[in-house]
Amino acid sequence: HLAALSNDPIGELDQNLTLEINYLGAVRTAEMAKKAGVEKFIFISTQSIYGISSSTEELDEDNSIKNPQTAYASSKWKAEQEILAMSDSSFTSTALRPSTVFGWSPRLRTDIVFNNLLLTGLKQQRIDVHSDGTPWRPIVHVLDLARAIEVCIKSDNKRISGRSFNVGVLNGNFTVKQLAEAAQECLDGIPIAFKTENIVDPRSYKVSFKRAQKELGFTAKVGLNAGGAEIVLESKKYNCSSISS
Repeated sequence: HLAALSNDPIGELDQNLTLEINYLGAVRTAEMAKKAGVEKFIFISTQSIYGISSSTEELDEDNSIKNPQTAYASSKWKAEQEILAMSDSSFTSTALRPSTVFGWSPRLRTDIVFNNLLLTGLKQQRIDVHSDGTPWRPIVHVLDLARAIEVCIKSDNKRISGRSFNVGVLNGNFTVKQLAEAAQECLDGIPIAFKTENIVDPRSYKVSFKRAQKELGFTAKVGLNAGGAEIVLESKKYNCSSISS
């Protein structure tokens, strides 16, 4: 179940609508699936539920503090808890918590952090970072997220029932500065400008991906350089100046 109002600014436009779609709609869908005899329900949650973390340790699925900062994150966290609680002997529900997803697609999201850094760099020949670069952002390529979903579909029900899994690259926690530098490398060394006067996204957290590796046998494969190079290559086939950022 992927349907949602799927970023923080949109979620804040109408918090009641966000709650209705992301929380009530998701729970209702799971309830209907269970009633219809569906055996396995995979809910796509978010690592935004971790919000702002002062911990220097990587956050695990169960023992870490959940600190959602937005209507989007709160609605996903509420839905995840209720959907996982539905698990029983005849209905397996599990939640995947993806890192911030990046990568090329024909309907490209330009608001995602690494995508945005690359595309604004392409458009204006300068990478603007709207922070001091220190916040942590785990990221994962869209193909790896698709692979994680496939792994869950094929997984033994008992292994995943009522459980959540962080999805991302092992050792794949990056500062925004590191993401900007990776984008810079993909864009032939164009300059980076750090803009701290209007920081609109204070989230910062480092996440552990050990559970997915050890218990699902899932390891993300696509790194920043390969994924970034693909975005640059594909974007140049289009009129990059027309891409809204």
